[in-house]
Amino acid sequence: MDKLRFWFRKTYNLPPTDPRYQNVTDEEITLEYEMHLAADGKSLKTCFKCGYKTYRDQCPECGVEISSDSTADEILERLENGEDIDLEEILRGDQWKPVEVPKQAGA
Repeated sequence: MDKLRFWFRKTYNLPPTDPRYQNVTDEEITLEYEMHLAADGKSLKTCFKCGYKTYRDQCPECGVEISSDSTADEILERLENGEDIDLEEILRGDQWKPVEVPKQAGA
C-alpha cells in the first residue's frame, strides 16, 4: 500500500503533512488508482487464480501477473498446474492448416 500512497501524493503533488493526504483512506486511494487506470484505457481483468477484478497488470490479492487475454491467462494457469498442453492446438485450433503447394509439371 505504501507504493499506492506515494503514487497518490505524487499525482496530486501533496506533501506528507497535507490534511488531504493524511485523511484519505487506503480504500479511497485504491479506488482512485483503479479509476486512473481505467481512464488511461487499461482493460478490466479478472485474476484466473482468485477471481479478483482489477485494471492492474498484477493481482493485488494474490500477486499473480494477469492480462486482458483470457486465453493467455488460462494457458498460464494450466502450465503452472503442471498440465501438459498442446499450445499449437490451443492457439491455432482447426482454423490453421498447412498449405500444400502443387508441383508444377516438368519441375
